[in-house]
Amino acid sequence: MDYSNISYGKHVSLLNIISIVVFHADKVLIYHYLGAVPLAIYSIAFSLPAQLKVVSKMLTTLIFPKLSSSSLETIRATIYDKTLRIFLAYAAIIATYIVTAPLIFRWIFPQYLDAAPVSQALALGYLFHPTVLFSQTMFAQKRQKELYILKLFTNGSRILLLLLLLPPYGVWGAVYAFILGNALSSAASIILFRRLRI
Repeated sequence: MDYSNISYGKHVSLLNIISIVVFHADKVLIYHYLGAVPLAIYSIAFSLPAQLKVVSKMLTTLIFPKLSSSSLETIRATIYDKTLRIFLAYAAIIATYIVTAPLIFRWIFPQYLDAAPVSQALALGYLFHPTVLFSQTMFAQKRQKELYILKLFTNGSRILLLLLLLPPYGVWGAVYAFILGNALSSAASIILFRRLRI
């Protein structure tokens, strides 16, 4: 039995639990600062763009075995090109959603038309998701130190942004926190990836 794999699995599980808790912190804080109605608007606005997370999960499931079996040198040779191609695909999907969102809300959520522009803005936050290739490389290559740094920075910055932006900007503060949080997470994952040593 490989006890190092068991230990690594426990660390990954802990990091995932923390990330799940932080991911839902926005809803708790919106309710605390703004109340139930803004929370309903935000939740409905988030519901459609959040389906892009399904695409991200499928992507990570497909690429993880390849990243696990490849050397870091091999990954470095192709990762930027692959990230760009995935980014262009995401950009096309997001642009299509932004254009069609008002029509979708009139059809599905006619009583929540105010949520349409919030939803359009939230979709922009997913432009940063293609950089998942960099964080998944750290997972696949078992770079525990870098993963802890990435997750602690990402989760800490998300909470801080929510605390700073929610009170003055309301629901839009949560939108800004989501977009900026994703941008910071992407930047951190790229920087940490570039600093990986063989």
